[in-house]
Amino acid sequence: MSNGVKVRAVHFGGGSPTMLKPEDMLGLMAALRSAFTFADDAEIAVEMDPNDLDEARYDALAEIGLTRASLGVQDFDPAVQTAINRLQSFEQTRSVVDAVRERGVQSVNCDLLYGLPYQTIASLERTVSDIVSLRPDRIALFGYAHVPWMKKHQTMIPEEALPDIGERFRQTNHATELLLAPVTRRSASIISPCRRTGLRSLRGKGGCGGISRAIRMMLPMR
Repeated sequence: MSNGVKVRAVHFGGGSPTMLKPEDMLGLMAALRSAFTFADDAEIAVEMDPNDLDEARYDALAEIGLTRASLGVQDFDPAVQTAINRLQSFEQTRSVVDAVRERGVQSVNCDLLYGLPYQTIASLERTVSDIVSLRPDRIALFGYAHVPWMKKHQTMIPEEALPDIGERFRQTNHATELLLAPVTRRSASIISPCRRTGLRSLRGKGGCGGISRAIRMMLPMR
């Protein structure tokens, strides 16, 4: 770019950019670098679906200069995952975190959701505990918005499985207390409102939006 302007951040996502073949990832970044001047410390962030990833893709992500990995976890409870068709085990998630850290990635973000079908305070607590054990650098807690009139795929979710407003309130309060516990807190801020709505897909691709409130926090560095 002219006039000394430099790219300081590139974010691949939402959706699941890790669906791309390794050679496509490399080609896309090469095209961007040929068209723009990048700052030496430019942040390269990628949203990841563990179901897409393999060693070749990890290596390609490292080669394009990945600096921040973002994982949409939602909830690890099998009933919840089945309802939203987002099957992703804790072991899969841990393997992604380990793989990107082995390749030098210093920032890992995990997205969690409350208000999901069949979700309970107990399942949310287990998910929070599992995620904290991975010591990510940031955790984002979002509220799921059920808007089937806007997102037709949400008609697949039985509304009776959704927590009512009282349960949603208890879920967000409990998760917030866990995430703001002194043992894990480094810094935190509450952001409200957000415009994103709904699960982007019920096929295991993409993340969840519908954010009525987002809690973002930085956990202690490893």
